[in-house]
Amino acid sequence: MRLLIIVTFLVVVFSEDCPEGGVTTCGDATNTTVMEGQEPPKNPPSRVFIARHGERMDHVKPEWSKTAARGHDSPLSSTGKLQAKDLGTYLKDRIGSNDVVMYSSPFIRAVQTARHAMSRMHLSDIDLSIESCFAETETSVHKKMMLAEKNPRVHQGLCKPVLLSPSDLMSVFSDINLDYIDVASVTYDEHGWEIDSASAEPQTMRTRVNTCISQFLSQPRNSNKDVVIFAHDGVTKAVIKSLTGFDIPKVRYTEVYELHPQEASWSLESSWVPPSVENKQPQKGG
Repeated sequence: MRLLIIVTFLVVVFSEDCPEGGVTTCGDATNTTVMEGQEPPKNPPSRVFIARHGERMDHVKPEWSKTAARGHDSPLSSTGKLQAKDLGTYLKDRIGSNDVVMYSSPFIRAVQTARHAMSRMHLSDIDLSIESCFAETETSVHKKMMLAEKNPRVHQGLCKPVLLSPSDLMSVFSDINLDYIDVASVTYDEHGWEIDSASAEPQTMRTRVNTCISQFLSQPRNSNKDVVIFAHDGVTKAVIKSLTGFDIPKVRYTEVYELHPQEASWSLESSWVPPSVENKQPQKGG
């Protein structure tokens, strides 16, 4: 009986028609979602915000990846940049003057989303830390990582580097923290599949997230601060599943979820998506 009540409650909360702005709980902080997941660390963050990047260039112009040397690492489209700025306005209102730390997946589209969002948040004194724990799933990028033989501009084989280093990503966003050491190391074999860097055994994104998310949140630099993560569709779902036990549906461009630490669990408080994205069908993954 208890399980049925919880499931029914979740359906009501996340199917609710909300006013302009797309907050699924409609501003009611009492509508929290708690399911079985990981316990928060001893000194947890105040809140965790995890968002998907904005619209990808290769989802709008598929021909882009056909001539790119790193076709799996698409930048944002012009619409994606506007979505990222809208996300920044929302985060600025939610976070206010609270202490905040910012993280991004090492993929260009996530870093660009962080850049445009942070510009709206007026965080000129805050750097962005690159965290490979939140890198995209290899199944979404595998085909585009293996360079096509028919493309005369590039060599056939695995794109290298698959992931740009924080130093390289400064060409995308100059305010990157080069002193931060990420908790996860993502490595790929010669065929473009993710492997565990220690054992060299195949590894999925969900396995990686389940392994690294607790260590990531336990970092002293996150304690009692709002943590903002710019990631991907699958990664966002994996993080929420790992922390709360809750399966969320497809994550739309720049959709952001807010999680709060409880005494022995994490609660999924709300989600928000820009009005320009709210009524559209969920986009492709990645």
